Amino acid sequence: KPLPASKHHTPHQTPSTDDAESGTAESRSASKLLRYEFTKDEVYLGEVMDNKAHGHGVLHFRGCQYGGHWENGMERIGCYLWPSGVQYHGTWEAGYRHGNGVEKHANYVYKGEWVKDAKQGYGVASSQSGCMYEGTWKNNRHEGYGV
Repeated sequence: KPLPASKHHTPHQTPSTDDAESGTAESRSASKLLRYEFTKDEVYLGEVMDNKAHGHGVLHFRGCQYGGHWENGMERIGCYLWPSGVQYHGTWEAGYRHGNGVEKHANYVYKGEWVKDAKQGYGVASSQSGCMYEGTWKNNRHEGYGV
């Protein structure tokens, strides 16, 4: 069930496999490899343990895609792709970009730290035009002079 929406994406927890309309299972150590169609636009393929995404898996939903490592139904480390083409590769916590990650847009890239879905801490943003900011970020904005 989705968590509160953020400005950039909707953090997503996979629904319990008990809610799935269809699915097939194949044994795999402590977890199972499953394909579940929760709705026609929401499909999960990957490992599941205790009826939650756990291990490696890919979720397609609402035109978005997340592929990577799951822990207890939540994203942990992986790649998120929005329909606009924006990509995020990095770590997650409680459904939010959190820790270190790289966000790629058509015309710029940000590499750095994230806190609850916001660029926060040290980071580098560079654009195709050659502009660059390296320094401290707070609430998605560069703070101070940077380099």
